[in-house]
Amino acid sequence: MPKFSIDTKSESKPFPHFWERCVFGGHASLALRDDWRKHLKICHDELGFQFVGLQGIFNDETGIYRVVDGQKQLSFYNLDNIFDFIVGIGMKPFLCLGFMPSGMASGKQTVLPFQANITPPKNLSDWGDLVKRLIGHLQVRYGKAEVRSWLFEVWNEPNNEKFWAGTKEEYFQLYAKTSRTIKKIDDEIKVGGPVSAAGEWISEFLDFAHQEKVLVDFISTHQYPINTVANQNLNLEFLMAAAKREALKTMSIRVKGEALGLPLFITGWNCSPGSRDVHHDEMYMPAFIIKTIADQQGLADVYAFRSMTDIFDDEGFPTNPFHGGSGLLNIYNIPKPSFHAFKLLNQLEGKQIAVKRDHPTKVEVLALKSESKIQFLVYHHDVPFSPMKEEKLTIEIAGLASFKDAMLKRIDEEHGNPRKRWIGMGSPRYLSHEEIVMITAETAIKEEPVELRKENELFSFELQIPPQGVAFIEISL
Repeated sequence: MPKFSIDTKSESKPFPHFWERCVFGGHASLALRDDWRKHLKICHDELGFQFVGLQGIFNDETGIYRVVDGQKQLSFYNLDNIFDFIVGIGMKPFLCLGFMPSGMASGKQTVLPFQANITPPKNLSDWGDLVKRLIGHLQVRYGKAEVRSWLFEVWNEPNNEKFWAGTKEEYFQLYAKTSRTIKKIDDEIKVGGPVSAAGEWISEFLDFAHQEKVLVDFISTHQYPINTVANQNLNLEFLMAAAKREALKTMSIRVKGEALGLPLFITGWNCSPGSRDVHHDEMYMPAFIIKTIADQQGLADVYAFRSMTDIFDDEGFPTNPFHGGSGLLNIYNIPKPSFHAFKLLNQLEGKQIAVKRDHPTKVEVLALKSESKIQFLVYHHDVPFSPMKEEKLTIEIAGLASFKDAMLKRIDEEHGNPRKRWIGMGSPRYLSHEEIVMITAETAIKEEPVELRKENELFSFELQIPPQGVAFIEISL
């Protein structure tokens, strides 16, 4: 039986909630929907997210730019509506500047159901003028100080031919024009790139910026355990199985080294990039999320999960309640296992204490101590198809004089599993209000008491944790 031990009087270190800096919300026009807004407020209020990432703000559907009878027309009405809501609930936008308005585009290549144009501008000056008008408008409406607190990146995965029809050099010039335009208006507004997939292009991007004297405030990129640029047409599950448990940590270590001391913003991550991956709805996610975040400490400054909600139409708008969407809440506002994982992470407080274990195991433990409590977050993760079995373990605590009570919360096949409950109902394609309330209530995370034994000067308790299971133990002092 594996044994984990802590000494509550040992040295501790800060445990910043860097993953709460931002969550990805999808393309901007989704933020005009009432249900999307309801989900964002829940994620802000209950999970602590501070920024929401939005791409596609220049898509035709936002109505920002068009050419009529040879005359350029601008309208910021829809964007105002979106940003008013985000700021009004106490959050801030993290804006991915793109895609290309069709009236400004050099070609007709589009991607995704909402027809995002992926071609460079016909005239780089027109792009610069659009960026200038946008920033100026935001400053007037929200104030210079507020806009300085927002974040801006340029385009989305330009190293992925699915999202950028131009060359690498054309993207670098697009970034340069954008950065110079914004910095000329206010050099305190934060701009970064290259927003690449799989941590690519970073060294070349910074070489270009250095040579051309282009300002870069942060490095941004996306990461998944698989390289979606190289493997877009292959089976996701087999690619996930081929990745190592620490694949995202390894990528972040490399990228942080290439970032040359600039802040590292991972503005999109998940176990896979698709929005039709059954793992997103299953018990694979909680342990994967917690393992990944634990591994990213000291690496990423922003770590934005993709995505906030299943109200997300990159592969067409879904109707099936559990269709493998990448969100934390399903389309009916039912918290998924991934939501529960972030809720447990949000509840962590105080400083981290070192955990010792007596022999190797796939089970890992985070331990934190504050003035009023000691917390343990236990997770049992490995990639698909890996051999795993239920583990019985002991957690031993030194330096604890007394305590008030100890409570346990679980996320596993039998706890916090709405998809399983839905399948048990016959997998209905549409849910009634009563069914939504029932599933939500029955799969909410509940507390149960934990018995701590004392022997000599040590307290301890035993725990059984299944494959991909998560357990959260809180001891009140």
